[in-house]
Amino acid sequence: MHFPLGSLVLRSAALLTAAVATLAPASESAASSSGAAEPYTVTVWASAQFDETGKVRTLDFHSLTDHSPAFLERIRPVLMRARVAPPNVGDLPATFESGVRVTLRIIPSKQDGNRFSVTNLLLQPLPLRTFAPEYNAYVRGGHPVAFSATATCLVDPEGRCGHVSVASEGGVPESFRDAVRRAFQKWEFAPQKINGKAVSGEASMAFRFTQD
Repeated sequence: MHFPLGSLVLRSAALLTAAVATLAPASESAASSSGAAEPYTVTVWASAQFDETGKVRTLDFHSLTDHSPAFLERIRPVLMRARVAPPNVGDLPATFESGVRVTLRIIPSKQDGNRFSVTNLLLQPLPLRTFAPEYNAYVRGGHPVAFSATATCLVDPEGRCGHVSVASEGGVPESFRDAVRRAFQKWEFAPQKINGKAVSGEASMAFRFTQD
């Protein structure tokens, strides 16, 4: 499918890769620092440049989440093997720059070293400035609550959210949905780029509020 550059809108897209690798037991990683005995998930953010064939040209990790340099360098070779379908400008494939949100499943092991699998990779504008929802409706209530909602917006070429939609399931109060909407509306992003030119792209983020 061909897209005129000026009207191209890029949706969140899965990268075509999956892998299992071993983290050396001596390396400082999210797995070793948690002390968890059961598998669990972590999220890693990066910015990537893809060439006209969809191969990763450069990959830089972002400080949105706190992971040790040793851990990030262990997963870099796996992410460098990712492939995407390059966008077309006219009749020619184009280069593509995007944020990459990586979900990893960590499998702790004292004998073999911690292992991980890449369970999901999404392309979307990279968040540069984030805001948490301001939600106090139940903080003083003294009873356990847990709410979650996912906010989605179309990030313009200047890196700003347009209209924010909020999706949730079952019993989530509208006051929490409004708090999520207001917070996400203020986020700032590095826009995705086609052949070096900023374009609009869809961003999505899950928010969760818990009170024990």
